[in-house]
Amino acid sequence: MRQEWKQLMKLKGKSLVELAGSRFVMVRDKGENAMRIQCPEPFIHWAVFSEDTGEAAERGFWRLNFTENQFGEDILLLHEQGTPEPLNYIYNLDDLKKIDSHIAQKHVYVMETSYSFSFSVIKEISGYGFFNQNEALLYTLLIETKDEFLLIESCPAALDIKITEHPPSLPNHPAPLTSLFTTN
Repeated sequence: MRQEWKQLMKLKGKSLVELAGSRFVMVRDKGENAMRIQCPEPFIHWAVFSEDTGEAAERGFWRLNFTENQFGEDILLLHEQGTPEPLNYIYNLDDLKKIDSHIAQKHVYVMETSYSFSFSVIKEISGYGFFNQNEALLYTLLIETKDEFLLIESCPAALDIKITEHPPSLPNHPAPLTSLFTTN
């Protein structure tokens, strides 16, 4: 199993704060009762909040993008980051005045397009993909919170993100999709 997949699965039990990106195309799909977001390089912003203070004790970002292999198959790529670079972001200015960098990093505000999740705790994370020449290739990511499901699909030009209240169906793909990893 790839190291980034193992790291991503550690998000189970952490709070999903927002999706962020340079630009979103957002559409309400009434037929599926879902919000659809298309973005070329979205970020998943997560945090762990202190039960005592309600402040973020830990936070980070996963940058998602895609590539196409020599066979024309879209592959989802995952990158763990401490900040949402290259997006524009700031730290809470009140915290910066305290000079304590640990405190200053508790409040990161992305100054671009975002979609908030009310700090829903991540219950399950699953990755689906296919095998090509004995190599596991990630195509779709499914994140389940208490209230919502996020299905992130690798597509040409932009990633397709579907947010629903009910478990979504896996997308159609020429190669049969199989479970590559899960926290279940």
